[in-house]
Amino acid sequence: MWILEDRELGGVVLQTLAAAGAIGLLIVVLVLWWYIEEGAHSGSCTSGITLAKGLSPTASIVSKQQNGFSALDSTSQWEGSMSKPAGRSSPDPDYVLRGHQAEVQALLFHPTQDVLLSGDSEGFLTVWDLSQRRPTLRQRLHTANAGVLSLAWVSETTVLSQGRDGNVKFWQLDASLASVKQKETQIVTGAFSFCRCATAPVQDPDLKHEKILAIAGSNPANIELFIISEQGGSKWKELKQPQDAKHGMCMAVALFRQPGHDALYATVGYEDGMLSVWDTARPDQALMSARLHSEPIMALAIEPQGAGGISGSADDYIAKFSADIQARELKEVGRMSLAVPGVAAAAIRSDSRILATAGWDKQVRVFHYSKGKPLAVLQYHKAGVNDVVFDARTHVLASASKDGSIALWSVYLD
Repeated sequence: MWILEDRELGGVVLQTLAAAGAIGLLIVVLVLWWYIEEGAHSGSCTSGITLAKGLSPTASIVSKQQNGFSALDSTSQWEGSMSKPAGRSSPDPDYVLRGHQAEVQALLFHPTQDVLLSGDSEGFLTVWDLSQRRPTLRQRLHTANAGVLSLAWVSETTVLSQGRDGNVKFWQLDASLASVKQKETQIVTGAFSFCRCATAPVQDPDLKHEKILAIAGSNPANIELFIISEQGGSKWKELKQPQDAKHGMCMAVALFRQPGHDALYATVGYEDGMLSVWDTARPDQALMSARLHSEPIMALAIEPQGAGGISGSADDYIAKFSADIQARELKEVGRMSLAVPGVAAAAIRSDSRILATAGWDKQVRVFHYSKGKPLAVLQYHKAGVNDVVFDARTHVLASASKDGSIALWSVYLD
């Protein structure tokens, strides 16, 4: 009887030890997984910035054999698919800015200084001194319900911020970039929208300190145009959809001119996937239109020459389009399929060589713009990417994520 009980007790002990060993093994596996996922990018943190190793111009290049990209030759460009290249790791960012407690929605480089501005979904603005790699200012600009949807320069010392509630506020930055003061005037459209505003200079020597602002209006199906300056803004014109158009709300807008011409054009992406180009001098009717997507157009970028651009949507591809003003012809000239649907933003570098897209799948994709050649998949963020922007002076790329981080990348600078 006692021998039997001893044996039963021994079995219980062995089972207990086995369970404890399994738990210990699981803990080791979890620690290793955490180190691989987080430690590879952790670096050392100083003033909210995580440093990482640099990126060579040829790092993580995607070859057509590895990702199935089928059309890089001159006769069949901009057709194919983009996915993470098998067997290649993502290059690390130069460094990572951490200071936001909410998802970062808007990025803006300073036109003449090594400074980056960022706005988040809780309404806070952070100003980053990139030469010192530290924040110089953090201040709430909009309520948490509105957040900061976009940022734009009015002058080198005045910046405007747009909230999701359609309110545009004007802010004066001091020379040290350590304080910001709200100006008395603001633009109130009263429309809740996810359409980021756009700005362009006024082509008039007597109005060199003024700009044109395009924003979804009080009727979010229309775009309202304002003449703005450091003192505020006044409504100029409105681009109204015809009553029978039924394209839905404006989801994206961009302003552009073509070299040698003063005419200002507005490209508008709508809720139903339609893209239209408007001549702001004739706001009663769109100049040309084409349906490029089956889902709302969320991302829009125009090339510096104004001959076309890129659109992204909730569907599974990005589209390249051409805009022939003289012929009044807007058409898709190529597309790139994505492994995971959803593009939140797109940016074309000032030299028209490089295109970057912000993916809902946490990835930043980099392309050769004219050829449509996939160049790299940048992976750092732990949540969807909301914005991408190039520094016009240095060509550095910045990406902002829902995880609250901002990554800076030196890719293909030569």
